[in-house]
Amino acid sequence: VKLMSLALFASEAPLPLRGADATDALLELLAVTRWGDLDLLVVDAPPGTGDELLDTVRFLKRSEAVVVTTPSKLSLSVVARLVRLLRDVRTPVLGLIENMGRGDAKAAAEEWGVRYLGWVPYDPSVEEALGDPGKLLGTEVAAKLEEALRAAGLLR
Repeated sequence: VKLMSLALFASEAPLPLRGADATDALLELLAVTRWGDLDLLVVDAPPGTGDELLDTVRFLKRSEAVVVTTPSKLSLSVVARLVRLLRDVRTPVLGLIENMGRGDAKAAAEEWGVRYLGWVPYDPSVEEALGDPGKLLGTEVAAKLEEALRAAGLLR
């Protein structure tokens, strides 16, 4: 597992980027990072249909999406638009993972014609495990996430 984030350069300071600045930062991050051989590149983008998502899809030609949502009505309405946009730009949607839920988003996934990959519960023990990969991998969240990623065919 390799990790790169603009947050690593900003330390505790806020990093406000908009428009062309955000696009340039994404391009630079993708261009200068030495990824080596990758089976999978995960890009964690903010929710919505903004520049970050559009630029990522444009720059990474073989993009596929695993969409993550919470079960709230507001989040589901944003994700419904996101799924439509991804289809419009011909980016395959491998499925939907429900974060901090218990299966409530399954009906929405079915309505959108998206495979429901599973749900990840809210687990306060994740906060305590941050910084300790062994502890983190022992949480219910890690087990549920692994199950969902296997369902999407992203883990062997």
